[in-house]
Order: sequence, then structure tokens, then C-alpha cells
Amino acid sequence: MFAERVSNPAAWYRNARALFAAARASQERCLHPVDHEDRIDMERVISMLYGFGLECLFKALIVLADFGDPYSEDWIPKAEFPKKLSTHDLTKLAGMVDPTLPNQYAWALQYFTGACVWMGRYPCSKNGEEGSIVIDPRCFAAAEEIYTRYALRFSISG
Repeated sequence: MFAERVSNPAAWYRNARALFAAARASQERCLHPVDHEDRIDMERVISMLYGFGLECLFKALIVLADFGDPYSEDWIPKAEFPKKLSTHDLTKLAGMVDPTLPNQYAWALQYFTGACVWMGRYPCSKNGEEGSIVIDPRCFAAAEEIYTRYALRFSISG
């Protein structure tokens, strides 16, 4: 069972799709915050959801390139977690998908990496080196652009 999940790009993509759906629903909730702090807290969590969504999307594309289409007759799943997927570094993962992505979306990828590692989950980092916490909802549009561009590979028409 593990092999069928870890080697299956569609499984990774379904997680990405669900995380993006949760981010969008949370954005709708964010339109009616209780107060300013509530809005900031919600935007941090939305950032995390988009970050994890991008992470799963990139990993889906990497797994697709490495293992192929799970619906083909010659697909052979492997019950081993690929070492190159053992990161939350979205810049690194994006570069494995498309070498132009890290330059094109440098700030957004850095921002969402921070959201995945700590900002969306905790009130501070482990060592306090983060300085001021910057919430940048403009990055949400960048995440949506990336998703729209690369999720097509998992659609019926893609």
C-alpha cells in the first residue's frame, strides 16, 4: 500500500488539490475577521496551506517524472520514500520541476517555504532568527498561477 501511495503522482496531486481547496475556503473566511489579529492568524494559516499545496504539487510532478503514469500497464511502484522529496524547500523542489520557476517566483517560493516550516504552524521559529514576521497575501495569487499552470498535467484534458 505504501508503494502505491509514495510512487503515485495522482496521490500527491490529490493532496495538493485538497490543500488548495482548503486555502481558498480559508480565504473566504478571512473576509470576515473577528479583529486584526484574527486576520493575521488566518493569513498565516492560509500561507501554510498554499505552501503545502505547492509542495505536494511539485512532488507530484517529480514523482510523475520519476515513476511515470500509475495508470499505464508498465507502472511499477517502489516502496521507498525518494530522498530528493525529503524537503520543504519550495525553491529546490520548484527547480526540479522547471528550472525557470525559482527565478520567476523567487519571493513567493521563499515566503511559502517559511510558511511550511514554521510560520503557518507556530507563533515563532525554533530559534527566533525570523525577525519581523511578514504576511504577504499577494503571494496567494502566485501560488494560484503556479497551480493553474502545472495542475493541468493531472487533468483529463492535460
